Amino acid sequence: MIKASLESSVVILCYRAEDLVPKFVAEMKKIIEAEGLTYELVLVANYHKGNIPLDRTPEIVQHMSAS
Repeated sequence: MIKASLESSVVILCYRAEDLVPKFVAEMKKIIEAEGLTYELVLVANYHKGNIPLDRTPEIVQHMSAS
């Protein structure tokens, strides 16, 4: 299989975004696809271990990447 070359890479910083991530990603995909671009999305879901309250962003992003 030959991969199409990418026209755009979009890096989204997701720190402590939690439930906003899926909504933002869906909107971003809609905008990029309307332009007809080939693209990749890179979600950066880093966190500080031990933060209170806990940041669920990394598990939300991981779940999104699995589907």
